[in-house]
Amino acid sequence: MRNLASKSDQAAKATKDLIDRSINSVKDGNEIVQKVSAALQATSERAGLVMMSVQEITKAAEEESESIAQVTEGIDQISSVVQTNSATSEESAAASEELSSQASLMKELLARFKIRQDGYMPKISQPSSYSAPAAYDDMMEPASSVDTSASSVFSKY
Repeated sequence: MRNLASKSDQAAKATKDLIDRSINSVKDGNEIVQKVSAALQATSERAGLVMMSVQEITKAAEEESESIAQVTEGIDQISSVVQTNSATSEESAAASEELSSQASLMKELLARFKIRQDGYMPKISQPSSYSAPAAYDDMMEPASSVDTSASSVFSKY
């Protein structure tokens, strides 16, 4: 019996040790679970902050994209105006060159007009680049019969 009591006592002590170790393991496990839970909570909060930051960055990128689109549209409009101005400038330069050419020809033609002392206008010598029809040769009239007043000259126009 003693032997049985001794074995029973040893078994009880071993069971108690196992229970104590199990309790300690459960306490340690509970502490680990609490630490992991706190770490997951902190990670979740930080993930929320990161998500908010990403949303703000996305919004800022969209606004910047809209601004870039507006700047691009403005540059396109400026480019169009510059092209129009360039074309107008080229047209003006061509018209100016044409007017200058015509003014030089007019000056050359006017330089050939001279009134003679006897009252007749001589036939006009033609510039080399101009050939008048022969019918015009008979159209010369005495200078005295030509009305050169400004009102008669411009009344035709």
